[in-house]
Amino acid sequence: MSITITLSLLFTSLLPSLVFAYTNSNHHTKTATIPYSENDYTEAIQFIINEAAIFDSYGKLIDIDFNKLYEKFGYSHELIKVENLVKNDIKKQSISTPSTFRANAGNCAVVAVQDTLGVASVSALLSGGIVGLLQKKAAGEIAKLILKVGVKNVAPVAAAASLIWSFGRCMWF
Repeated sequence: MSITITLSLLFTSLLPSLVFAYTNSNHHTKTATIPYSENDYTEAIQFIINEAAIFDSYGKLIDIDFNKLYEKFGYSHELIKVENLVKNDIKKQSISTPSTFRANAGNCAVVAVQDTLGVASVSALLSGGIVGLLQKKAAGEIAKLILKVGVKNVAPVAAAASLIWSFGRCMWF
């Protein structure tokens, strides 16, 4: 039973970030032609975890300081979309209980990811140990896993922020 609950939480937290990354990789022009490196993703992940992520006293991610991200990485269409996603999630969370919030996000995300990316991408991230890597704050390993799964043409800071936010809502660092 606990494995089912754990897997359910993992899927509900992972799927929105994958949908977002996939969707945005098809809607931008400048970044679609730039092949980002592992170092680009590592830098973005480290900065978000160490500088821009805002945690409560229990270690739960409650917000991301996008002003810090814009100062370091500049403005991009992708990052603005992630900021809007985070703001909307925070608003939804303030009017519902955390468990209700997670369940609602998960139900729509499962269908969306299966329709766009398929189960393979989700399985690849999970089998690659994304949850453990995030808990360890292993930015370099997370970057390798993201590139292995195929999220290569999304601005690193947008992909990292989306991934960290989606997982951070359901886990403690």
